[in-house]
Amino acid sequence: FINNMIRNLSPSSEFISVLCELFSFIEAGSFHSDKHRLASISWCNSISLQRICIITLYLVFALAFVSGLAFYISVRTDAPLGAVGVAVGIVILLNILDSVSALGSVRSILPVHYSYAWFDLLGAQISWGNMIHGAAYCLAWFVGLVTLSILRFQKKDITS
Repeated sequence: FINNMIRNLSPSSEFISVLCELFSFIEAGSFHSDKHRLASISWCNSISLQRICIITLYLVFALAFVSGLAFYISVRTDAPLGAVGVAVGIVILLNILDSVSALGSVRSILPVHYSYAWFDLLGAQISWGNMIHGAAYCLAWFVGLVTLSILRFQKKDITS
């Protein structure tokens, strides 16, 4: 029964991401629950699980920009694997540009500027502002890039 169920699943990246987060939480709670190591964290398990779920959801939104960019490049070039490589390269370049402090306020318009906003969930006080701004910004980029991809694909001659 389990083998048939596993064969029928078509795992998406979000499913695998949530599954990895869940297994890491179970593993950390069962094997590494030494009170001395976790003395600075005073959360109960339900709060930790809630925060891990929120972090996973935020990462899905934060990585939507990367998938939208790869989708747009793959429509433009007809090479999906190359498009993913170029998209990852562009994200690396944007992260490097985001770390240059001489750019000042220009860094805040980069789609990767808020990619580490989920670190705020690991503290005692949660700051939601950066996470909401980052998720909305990445979602807007995703919608824009997918819209451009659809418009480009409609004009494309795929029969020849």
